[in-house]
Amino acid sequence: MAEIHNPHDYGKFLRYLRHEVYQETIREFAVRCGISHGYLGRLELGGVPAPKRSTVISIAGQLEMDPNDFLTIAGYTPEGEVEERTTRAKATLMKLQRLPEEHQELVLDFINYLVSKYD
Repeated sequence: MAEIHNPHDYGKFLRYLRHEVYQETIREFAVRCGISHGYLGRLELGGVPAPKRSTVISIAGQLEMDPNDFLTIAGYTPEGEVEERTTRAKATLMKLQRLPEEHQELVLDFINYLVSKYD
């Protein structure tokens, strides 16, 4: 999952869409998004964290908008990037497995060292 820039960004974004784009009441917009008006209100006010990834994608679909934009605002990695990272990780693992075991340990030690620098 990508870093969330601000936990309230997604709710603010939905509120902006509701007021400026659709000019709807909270109840009308909640129906359009496929969620309850109470939940939408809590999202807009930052009372709850961004929804699950699947909910973000569903809301984007209901609004006929690009889900990757919604995912990014909600703090998730967009769809294509997830697949690209997964493919790259699998290729790297396959390369690592081809090394002799003692070299695999050295590579893993180095990775652990690098990760510790960012914790």
